[in-house]
Amino acid sequence: MAARRVRAAAHAGLWYTANPAALAAMVDECLSAGASLPAGAGPPVALVGPHAGFSYCGTVLGSTYKHLPADCKRVVIMGPSHHVYLRRPVLSQADAMETPLGRVAVDRASVDELFASGQFDWFDPDADEAEHSIEMHLPFLQRAAVAAGMASAPSVVPIVIGGATAKHHRDIARAIAPLLRTPGTVLAVSTDFCHWGRRFEFTHGLEDRTKAVHESIRSLDMAGMSALSSLRPDAFAEYMAKTGNTICGRHPLSVMLQAVAAEALPSGGALHWLAYDQSGKALGKDDSSVSYAAGVLTGPAPAAAAAAGRGTEPTAASP
Repeated sequence: MAARRVRAAAHAGLWYTANPAALAAMVDECLSAGASLPAGAGPPVALVGPHAGFSYCGTVLGSTYKHLPADCKRVVIMGPSHHVYLRRPVLSQADAMETPLGRVAVDRASVDELFASGQFDWFDPDADEAEHSIEMHLPFLQRAAVAAGMASAPSVVPIVIGGATAKHHRDIARAIAPLLRTPGTVLAVSTDFCHWGRRFEFTHGLEDRTKAVHESIRSLDMAGMSALSSLRPDAFAEYMAKTGNTICGRHPLSVMLQAVAAEALPSGGALHWLAYDQSGKALGKDDSSVSYAAGVLTGPAPAAAAAAGRGTEPTAASP
């Protein structure tokens, strides 16, 4: 493999500002305003957040990376493929990923070990730079590391997943299990939720016609978040089969659930949903909107809080 040494910040200046000072200030503000985990929650082991332009989803993404553990040394980050069909999950060939705030190191040894497992292909470098799902998380990772007092941002193991079956989800979870079981490693899932409107070819699945469209979209997303909070791969698979909700990161989310099932991530934890928003308030099929949610999977809660339950399911009062 001839590695491209640095993956460029291809979406800087387009999806977010390329000005380092302005970017740092904006991300810091989003992190500071991010929602907190409930009292007594266990330690964060996985983060779920969106990947749209920061003017749309920055406040939600702040609630995700606000909870980057201070002892994190490596982030296995999974995102969907938006531009190319992928038969199998792919690994970045880059040695580092650039943002206007500097470079994030790629854990090349771990990436090479994953490739040797036979479960992954290499990502074409041009397709890598065209894909935004991982890039959009990196400035938040960098500034969260600064807020946590780290000397540098954790290294990353970037994985992009296109089409995948339940077997693929299990295989990927098994392949990354040794990394996830290593202290100092956190899993991050990059995903948006419902993509609504003719533009996205999704104008159905809203059962309650007494609600405004954007309210029904919220209910649809909340049901999906509830299925994810069960931490059961079959519950989320059943939800997706029933609704067809256009959750672009459904495959990375399914891998996360399979990692819990395989105990690559701690069992007995909880998936907390901390923030939810939409890019616009859709009223009809000609309107477009994309939904964003921030989730944090924590390990087992301290003994004093264990009776609080396994997960926080979104309700009408949830963010």
